[in-house]
Amino acid sequence: MSRGSGFHRVDRRKVHCYWPRPSRTARLSFHIEYIAWEVQERFTVGDYKVLGSTVRANAPAGKGNRHNPSAWVVRLLDLPVTATERDILKDIPDLNLPHSVQLGEANYLMNADFITNWVKSMFFQFGPLEWWGVSTSSKGKRVKAQARYFEESHARQAASSLDNTELIQETTRLTVRVATSAKFKVSTRVFDALRERIEAQKPDWKSNHLHFVVYPPHMGYRVLNLEGEDSGLMAQAKEALEGIVSGEVARKDGKDLWSTSFMGNGDGYQRAKKLEREHGVVIVRDRRKSQLRLFGPEAACKRVVAALEILTLEAISDNHVIELSPDEFRWACQGGFQALAFHLGTNKATFDIVSTPKRILISGSKADHATAIAIIARRTLDAGSAAPTTQTDCSVCWTKAEDPVRTTCDHVYCAGCFSDFCQAAGTAASAFRLTCVGAQGTCGRVLPLTELRDLLSSSAFEVVLSSSFASHIRRHPADFRYCPTPECGHVYRTTPDRGHIHLWSPIDPHNKSATFTCPRCLVSTCTSCHSPPHPHLSCAAQRDAVLAQAKKALGAQDCPGCGTAIEKVDGCNNVACGGCGTHLCWVCLKTFETNGGCYEHLNEVHGGAY
Repeated sequence: MSRGSGFHRVDRRKVHCYWPRPSRTARLSFHIEYIAWEVQERFTVGDYKVLGSTVRANAPAGKGNRHNPSAWVVRLLDLPVTATERDILKDIPDLNLPHSVQLGEANYLMNADFITNWVKSMFFQFGPLEWWGVSTSSKGKRVKAQARYFEESHARQAASSLDNTELIQETTRLTVRVATSAKFKVSTRVFDALRERIEAQKPDWKSNHLHFVVYPPHMGYRVLNLEGEDSGLMAQAKEALEGIVSGEVARKDGKDLWSTSFMGNGDGYQRAKKLEREHGVVIVRDRRKSQLRLFGPEAACKRVVAALEILTLEAISDNHVIELSPDEFRWACQGGFQALAFHLGTNKATFDIVSTPKRILISGSKADHATAIAIIARRTLDAGSAAPTTQTDCSVCWTKAEDPVRTTCDHVYCAGCFSDFCQAAGTAASAFRLTCVGAQGTCGRVLPLTELRDLLSSSAFEVVLSSSFASHIRRHPADFRYCPTPECGHVYRTTPDRGHIHLWSPIDPHNKSATFTCPRCLVSTCTSCHSPPHPHLSCAAQRDAVLAQAKKALGAQDCPGCGTAIEKVDGCNNVACGGCGTHLCWVCLKTFETNGGCYEHLNEVHGGAY
């Protein structure tokens, strides 16, 4: 996922709960059959409503005759319990009014707050709730409530246990479903470009009873939330939305359309940005992957891909990289870069302080490159040319910030530079630590996760979290281990090897270590010795058993005198221990003080030395 858009928080901790509202029925009697049918149809399609709600209407029953002219009866179901005869007749024109109206009794009468609190208490049986809410709408046949647990397992247990539970009577039952939600965080600019494609999906989502909402902009991003009870339909909708907000990598015949001139903010990149404005799309540059990602209407994106193909073919590699020594970097930070940029002109120099070593990128001719090298070699500052960066300049590339983001310490970054900077920090071998590089690299304020969450797309923030987690795992090898399955990546917490705790600790030979079963690949591992599980052996006994098995496979034996393991590759059966020097018979492991004594034994007992 690009930094212009992000995902993807899938949540199944919420349950939807429904129960019938108190309701009543009514019998409408008509003299004429076709009027009864017309009234029934109008109630069914919602032309006639009762207190603003659509109600069910059964087909007319009975058959009128001269003895019983009012026998055509339309039965209305699920009427609001407070409905009166006047409420029922309100939408029916005078010519179609029934001969009589007979109201039925309410199916149940109970205080709404009482039943709501009663239902809520049921959910607490399965775990604490993070949130509970009841719809305030009085319309509809059912009361709708939502509960969100802290743990997904609690939501699943509540749904399986409470669904179809009887409340007041046999016909009044709870319906409980686990809801799946997927949240996507995309930049406001990207969302605006994709709005048309997202709107086209909404009718399908609505027909599948999937709820879609877009939250107001915050810190340059918008959060999109898709929610539904049918996990299969949700998976399809999520995949569709994910495909839209992921954008499209500019590619031709399977090859990314990229030029080194896109690395900086020079002419090549400015021409690409011009395409963005001309075609109403958003182009997001990913320097780390050397990719351009497009967001917008499909037809417009295809036109931009065609234009980018021409642009990359025309582009001469006018991007030059100058790696800086520590002294040169210090000079650049103290005004040298501004002096260089002043001499070369607009958009020709870009300062890259994220990479190692630090670099200056020159987008220009060979002459521009030579001029830059000469200026850096002299390390001089011309009067007036080394103006300090402005409040709109990026703290990473030191040029006017593109899609600017601002930290709480009031330093500005390009959205792309900030994303690259944060993600690059995770590649360092040292402890993961993100500090602001504003004020020409002197700020040094630690950027907290809460701030990074607001300033980064979901995908970039997930990379930061993963890097922080991986750094913690690397620095605590005694506490955490990775699952031994290749490419799995799941982590488990280690437990002490009970056979090797401390010399002064009492050792219980019957103590067995814990077993971890990976939830991803289902491989089981001993969390103490990190070998396959051994439920009936301690780790020490397991090691001994494995060692004995290995010795047997190699044909090795232990010296009876000192216990040193010996492997005989070839030669006679008179073997000298490398540990204690004892001579031993390899056939029966009898020991001898002298070489001659062992040979005598071999000849007398085993018929020879071989």
